[in-house]
Amino acid sequence: MSREPHRIPAVLIVAAALSACGGASYNQGEDLYTNDTSAGADTGDGGASDGGGSDGGAGDGGAVDTGDTGGTVALCTHAWHPIHEAGWTKTFDASFNGTTGTATEQGLGPADEGDNVYLYRDAIDAGSNSYDVTITVGCDTDGEGLFVLGWEGDYSYSLIGIPIPGSVVATLDPYRRYLPPEYAVGAFGSWDYDYQLTMVMTDSEGGKPQTTVFQNTGTFDEYGFETITLFDGTEVEAYKLVNTYSMAESSGMFSLNGIIEQWWVKGLGLVKEVNTNTDDGSEIVTRELTGYEGLEIEE
Repeated sequence: MSREPHRIPAVLIVAAALSACGGASYNQGEDLYTNDTSAGADTGDGGASDGGGSDGGAGDGGAVDTGDTGGTVALCTHAWHPIHEAGWTKTFDASFNGTTGTATEQGLGPADEGDNVYLYRDAIDAGSNSYDVTITVGCDTDGEGLFVLGWEGDYSYSLIGIPIPGSVVATLDPYRRYLPPEYAVGAFGSWDYDYQLTMVMTDSEGGKPQTTVFQNTGTFDEYGFETITLFDGTEVEAYKLVNTYSMAESSGMFSLNGIIEQWWVKGLGLVKEVNTNTDDGSEIVTRELTGYEGLEIEE
């Protein structure tokens, strides 16, 4: 079998991982995250965190200074994606690259005790097209909001009907904001991004690790709030966010344009999404909530 760089699965996994922001190393966040999160530190275009002061107050869903760690930010809360909480689980009906299956999202909580870095698991099992990765999230890392730092885990894709499994480690430079700060959800407007994604992929059949680099650009637009009905008949107000993106491999051989529609519910996080390839109209990833544990809807 050819050991050329894994461009085909790389394109699929990049596009899939754009969706939810994609079991892996639990110290990954500490390795990736280097920003100073001390109280009052400059956090980029958003300035110092608006989420609390030296009195240990929680503020409006931002970082919390516990007051007994010398000013180190110890907790970041965000009701629209409760990455600070460990132990919750969500399940979805899903599809990946045209194959139906199920998806799972699990909160893993803080990556360490010193930085505002958190982990959650994102997995889709759609037969031969599957992935199971741990995503690292930073809070207020380059301005305010939640940012994807990278991910690592396992994948499988179908090549001429043969499943090819492997593993992947991905890093973003700079990090990508995927949600505004909690207090600004619905009033943030839009924001652009432009980052380089480096993916090191290793198949499970003895191939050498292959590095693939993508340049990703795009815009997130808030579409306000709309009432949706969950799997159990509950009507909720959902925050709709639309990500229009373009990605191109550094060699120029592969590129993709797409649009991701997402619906987020306060207290639950992501409940529905549709990631569409706008070059050919095909759906890359879809998911819709079918159950959850350890979370509660917030008004």
